[in-house]
Amino acid sequence: MTAGQLQVAEDDTGYPIILISNGRLRSENLRVAGKDEKWLQKQLQAHKVSSPRQVYFMSVNNADQIYFAKTEAGK
Repeated sequence: MTAGQLQVAEDDTGYPIILISNGRLRSENLRVAGKDEKWLQKQLQAHKVSSPRQVYFMSVNNADQIYFAKTEAGK
């Protein structure tokens, strides 16, 4: 069943914005997401990595939900 069928309001979290892909920081996307380098470093530390090079993929949506996957070498 969908949220509409259950008559429950669905949160619009928007499309995820890719911040890191294959270890490469997408600086423009970081700006578009309204985030800065300080925020990014805090997120990397929270996931126990020190560099974007250790991240396979990272995205964030309008609700500040983060999807994070380390590279095989970053594990």
